[in-house]
Amino acid sequence: VEGDKIPTTFLPYQDKYSVFLNVKGKNLFDKSQIREGYYGGVVNTDAGNYDSNYQTISPNKTYYISGTIGNFHALAVYDKHKNKISTLIANTTARTFTTPSNAYYYIYSSNTTNGGNVPDTIMISEGNTAPTEYEPYYSFTKEVLIKQPLRKFDYLTYDGVYRQTNEIVLDGSWNVVD
Repeated sequence: VEGDKIPTTFLPYQDKYSVFLNVKGKNLFDKSQIREGYYGGVVNTDAGNYDSNYQTISPNKTYYISGTIGNFHALAVYDKHKNKISTLIANTTARTFTTPSNAYYYIYSSNTTNGGNVPDTIMISEGNTAPTEYEPYYSFTKEVLIKQPLRKFDYLTYDGVYRQTNEIVLDGSWNVVD
């Protein structure tokens, strides 16, 4: 330290580039987004109606709905512009559904007074079998600092960036036969 004063503020080490990762748990049903008085994305003030509002989902995947469900519920999928594609589950005890190639959102709807489910127990997860136990919904964004920008074939891992290259290192360990 030079001079008369000792520094009191330290800046943390920061790499040059940052990447933001969206991390989600197994449960894709965010019950904090429930809207009472809606069904299928539209206002419906019949007693007990609710829907999940628009929640994200991946295309071409199979999902399982677990929890207490009755036979009065529906799940519809929407494209990235929130245009309805189709209703995949309607008034049935079906628990699995597969999303089409252009699916981006879903809305889950039910009615608790007509044999529907209680939203506290719902879990929507990827796969075609029930999870072993309920997991609350969670999602957060994590910033990862890296030394170089990501390239087309890079993979982000817990240990950093794995960079796939087409380099061959000639270190004399190869035997070349003519």
